[in-house]
Amino acid sequence: MKDNYQDFFTSILLHLLLPLMPLVFEFNYTGFVSERSLTMTASIYAFSIGVSSRNKVTLAICIIIGLLNAGNYGATILDELNEEITHKTFDFTNLGAFWLIILIFIIHGIERWIRHIQENEEFTLMKKRT
Repeated sequence: MKDNYQDFFTSILLHLLLPLMPLVFEFNYTGFVSERSLTMTASIYAFSIGVSSRNKVTLAICIIIGLLNAGNYGATILDELNEEITHKTFDFTNLGAFWLIILIFIIHGIERWIRHIQENEEFTLMKKRT
């Protein structure tokens, strides 16, 4: 495999997939992902992906998404305190945070494709020693 493809897949794995592992473990242990976990992850994910982008529009969108999900996280906790917590299932249609994570993943994945495949930029965490 060409080095630029290796750099691309490594950046996707480390930048986009690895930060989502807490959700995978939560689902593995409990059988569902709570709305609380999803909104907190979406907020942190948006901030971290935004600051690693070279695109100012992506940064701005990610900051807005991060702030909205941070506020939503607080509202989620308040809702849980005000009512008895029942077994929540992962509902793709009601959880906007899930779709925002997918949107950020796609936008940054495209940026990483351009950086590593089209521009042949090395993935700096895996810089070759000369």
